[in-house]
Amino acid sequence: EAANLPPLKQVEAAGIAAAEHGASAGLTVEQQIEAAAAAASAAATAARLSVEEQIVAVAASAAKAAAAAGLASSSQAAVAGNAAASLAAGLGLSPKEQASAAGAAAASAAR
Repeated sequence: EAANLPPLKQVEAAGIAAAEHGASAGLTVEQQIEAAAAAASAAATAARLSVEEQIVAVAASAAKAAAAAGLASSSQAAVAGNAAASLAAGLGLSPKEQASAAGAAAASAAR
């Protein structure tokens, strides 16, 4: 079913599935969010998404995992920003680019 989705949605779906599995396995909310971000990142790399697309998809997956775990919208925005900054750092982007990615992801999640 997920294979019929556009690549960005496939990446989000991978992250959400990881978070749901983590929840059923008794992981903490933080661990569920980390699992979502890691799975989305791996899927984004496999899908050969651009750096910007990877950051957007990973941040969205993390925010959705936070929402599914019942976190408030402000916390979801913070989670998205943190996931974006972390991935940007891992991809070797400059501190300025990391901050920009974090801000954009947080603003997007807050909408």
